[in-house]
Amino acid sequence: MAHLAMGDWDTAAAALSQGLQLDPSNDQMVAKLVESRKLLAEERQASLATSSLLKRDLVLKLRQVRREEVRQQMLKQFKQSMAAPVWELEDYEWRPTFLPAMKQKRLDKAKVLADPTARMLAEYVHALADLAQPKGCIPLLQDQSRLDAFQTAIEGALHELPGGHLIVLGSGSNILGLMASQLGARRVTCIERGPMLHRVAKQTLQSNRHMRGVDSICLVDRQLQACGVKGGLTPAAIATAVSQAQAAHNAAIAAMHAHSFAAIEAYPDSQGTAAAAAKTPVDSAAAAASHLAAEAAASVAAADAGAVLAADAAAQTVQDKAVCQEACTPKDMSPHHADQKIDQMGLGWHPLNMQGQQHQHGDKWLNEEQAQNTFLPRIAEMQPGIKAETEQAQQAEEEGASAQQAEDADRSIPELGDEEEYRKSLDQAHGTNQICVGQDRLYTTETTCNALLQQQLDRIRQSAVMLPEPAEVLVTDLIDHSVLGKGLLPNLDYAAERLITPGARVVPAAIQVWGVLVEMRIDSISGFDLSALNAFRWHPHHDRVDLSRVPHKRLSSPFPVLALDLQQRVDAIAGAALTNTSLPKTDLVWESDTQLKILATSDGLWNGVAFWFEVHTHGADVVSSWAGGRPGLPICSSWGQAVQYLDFRRVHKGHSVKLRVQQDSNQILFSSVPAQQRPRHAFIPRWHFDMVQDHMRNDAYDQAISRAVDFKKALGCERVGVLDMGAGSGLLSMMAARAGAEWVLGAEVSQAMCDAGVETLVMNGFGGKCIMANKDVRHLETSAKPDGTPPDMHSKADIAIFEVFDSGLIGEGVLHMLAAAKQKLLTKDAVLVPAAATVFCQPLQMRIGQVSGFNLEQVNSWQWRPDYEGMDLANSRESWTALGPAMQALSFDFYDAEANMKPSEVCMQLPIQQSGICNAIAFWFELDLDEQTQLSTSPYCEKGSTWQQAVQWMPEAEVHAGSQAGLLTKHDTYGISFAWSCPSDCASASHDSIDSGVTSNKAHNSRSSVPLNGNSNVLNSSSSHECRQSDDVSSSHRTTRVALKDSTWSQKHDELLKFNSQLAKCCTQNPLEYRKVALAAVQFGSRPHDLGLDTDQAVELCIKMMG
Repeated sequence: MAHLAMGDWDTAAAALSQGLQLDPSNDQMVAKLVESRKLLAEERQASLATSSLLKRDLVLKLRQVRREEVRQQMLKQFKQSMAAPVWELEDYEWRPTFLPAMKQKRLDKAKVLADPTARMLAEYVHALADLAQPKGCIPLLQDQSRLDAFQTAIEGALHELPGGHLIVLGSGSNILGLMASQLGARRVTCIERGPMLHRVAKQTLQSNRHMRGVDSICLVDRQLQACGVKGGLTPAAIATAVSQAQAAHNAAIAAMHAHSFAAIEAYPDSQGTAAAAAKTPVDSAAAAASHLAAEAAASVAAADAGAVLAADAAAQTVQDKAVCQEACTPKDMSPHHADQKIDQMGLGWHPLNMQGQQHQHGDKWLNEEQAQNTFLPRIAEMQPGIKAETEQAQQAEEEGASAQQAEDADRSIPELGDEEEYRKSLDQAHGTNQICVGQDRLYTTETTCNALLQQQLDRIRQSAVMLPEPAEVLVTDLIDHSVLGKGLLPNLDYAAERLITPGARVVPAAIQVWGVLVEMRIDSISGFDLSALNAFRWHPHHDRVDLSRVPHKRLSSPFPVLALDLQQRVDAIAGAALTNTSLPKTDLVWESDTQLKILATSDGLWNGVAFWFEVHTHGADVVSSWAGGRPGLPICSSWGQAVQYLDFRRVHKGHSVKLRVQQDSNQILFSSVPAQQRPRHAFIPRWHFDMVQDHMRNDAYDQAISRAVDFKKALGCERVGVLDMGAGSGLLSMMAARAGAEWVLGAEVSQAMCDAGVETLVMNGFGGKCIMANKDVRHLETSAKPDGTPPDMHSKADIAIFEVFDSGLIGEGVLHMLAAAKQKLLTKDAVLVPAAATVFCQPLQMRIGQVSGFNLEQVNSWQWRPDYEGMDLANSRESWTALGPAMQALSFDFYDAEANMKPSEVCMQLPIQQSGICNAIAFWFELDLDEQTQLSTSPYCEKGSTWQQAVQWMPEAEVHAGSQAGLLTKHDTYGISFAWSCPSDCASASHDSIDSGVTSNKAHNSRSSVPLNGNSNVLNSSSSHECRQSDDVSSSHRTTRVALKDSTWSQKHDELLKFNSQLAKCCTQNPLEYRKVALAAVQFGSRPHDLGLDTDQAVELCIKMMG
């Protein structure tokens, strides 16, 4: 009882337990024991809560210290350079914020894109989407279930409406159009989303031109909104373009009037003085306004009507450039250099897609594409015809002014209006009787602009595509993992209103969306609490996942989310269009807004809704996008599944939770009730979560690190120091500390990952042993700098651990990190984990050939990318064929850092075991963590989810079993690459011989980190022997008719790459520019469809800016 009175619950519980053993029937002691245990549990919970608060307080203080360290570094740089930037330190520290509520509020397109930076970024996103879309259509060609479902549905629709006109929206490769032509469609009209997709469709059509019925296919090189039916409504994009051109013209004319009136009022003393003074402003205003009006009309006429970003875009070109110059130009920069700076940033640029001409193809129509979207600094300069007309107009103005000064003031003017009435109106407006030469010139300029505008309006109207008849069948494949992300409903609505007949059949007819509550979080990994990472698990839109492979816990049974009856929707719109009645319109953002009650089937922390869908193609035919849904349905795996992340909320089995489901024309939005409100300030890529949940990788590193620490201690090293390069979450650092290291310094360049890593270290009790530096390893120092900056490390490390490998091994800069560490951060006898790596390669046939009886091999040239790609070959074996054995290509001894930094190349002979067409080289690696432990990323063995394999696309070549193919393998400090070479060159190469026939039997997987612009740090080879490279595999192997890459795509990619480089440069060098870009990117990512942007590319841009 004394212990109870003193609050010593632990001792009291132990004493009472012993007493009950002597007197089990003592009810009083039983009650006291229950009470003491309850109080003991409460005390422990309070103690844990207090400890957690203290640890989190320490985390915040450490974060403040890191921020202050960065601030002091910047101040020292300013002092040393004796110059201050145009921005403040607070601008450098600013980071964007993404709020969940942003997805609820509709964006005003005109208001958002009135900002020059936002308009420039929108053009950038349009161009990115155009480049990415062709490769996005390839999964359809590899999904036979999806193809069969569409073929059956098209056949059923044409059986009900034999010989009908069929419209296909967005099949990309034109495979659905080809199917329809073979199934009896009288006319097939294919409309794609972008110029590159149209180019793919045209190439596949040409490859199958010999087939029966293909002549019925007509490809449209305009977007859907530029299409109509003869005798019907004007296409929406054309009507919009006309109004925009007129608005720009009116703005230019108003500007001319304003300049002219100001000039007249400035010199009221005498007519001669006024005329002389007015000549210069009117000349400049007239010329500028004339050029601006021509540029405005030209931009609308030349641009794809639907790609015009704002009604006043062209009219504001001059103003935008002035604003940009004022905002971005240092005081000491000349106007010429300022113009160059603006052009480099791409501000004020407009997308250009020059309109083609309509040609007859038999009794069908066909629009041939003349040019692709591209970034151009000035539209008029790229159109000689428009530029010539503008110059002629300006020359006519100058000649007219000279003649006017020489002749009588009452000379006649061409009959384009009543000159006297015009002059009187000017006099009345300004209260003066003075008629100056400038007014006559203004009138002449205005009439010239009017004539030029009329020419441009005619061009706009002529660019419309008018179908000869409406269609009886509408087929679309504008469906993605999130169902509505590709604009399925807006495109259907437009086609129903303007392009099809009432009663037309729609394929697919309906979509049923299903969902399930899930817990997707990280808890304990290798004995450590890594839950701090969960705060960074979010996504601006719907994250595409493979639910069969991503670790998750189901918290409910599948439930119906939303039913979309596409056939009923189209019937309603088409019927209203037939009767010239309009459906009731509303200003509400959401078409559907419902609240569901979902019964929890398990206890857990709910933080996401996983959803998939079933597509009702025709009649009773149904396919599903996930094998985990209703059993017995054909699975179309190419669609994938989606997850929308929510704030964490605890749910209990048997209790219901409220889920709000909202749907507009382009998205399905899930919200908990009450709604999630947590703001997001940073983004961590999903592969980080996959990596820390890879138990095979974690166990292998844990064992190797423990042995390394024991080895150093056995050699007499009492205070073992460890350097963790690319520390990330701090998992490897904690493994080293647990193994007995005296101190661990983790270097992590990402601020978000560093914050998460520090929190993880502190919450696991390693805050005293493990330190996290938010720096690049190459910038760490072990001695004080001359300016007084203290060292990052007080002594050199005895062990270096690192896991900074992409799917191609060295793409994340591991060789540079090792070279810097070996030079100044590690002891001479330091142990490296891992110690070495070996690269293996294998020739593959990974191409599209015959699909559903059609030749689609030209699609293969659209798979190419400048650098290798990360691919999961182990889980996509049906898409590739190995043509030869895996062979050792390169090896890296990480202890020899100096040798690794020298680019090298190796010639080797690949034995061909199976005949085929080789168009890719797959390569992977094997890590020697130490003498006992290895990790492999081979596709032929069991492995975790960390790494994929790397694939480089090669020029296609026919190879035959029993032959050999010469391959040149090269590496620099940032990447590995391959090229075909001639056997004779390889035979004479003075390189070390390469072991052949080595097949990897170890295990592991690989993450990919290749961006759009690829690896920009590739160096030239400096091998002592130059081996001739060739696009031909050898003289004995014949190349195919398929090009390695599409030349038009490659040219546009190179242009965009230059712009991408300049954009990145501006963002990294000037925080003010980064803020402008990041704010616009966050808006784009919240509701891209409101701005007419591609969802995938807009979200990706948002993620990059948040990262």
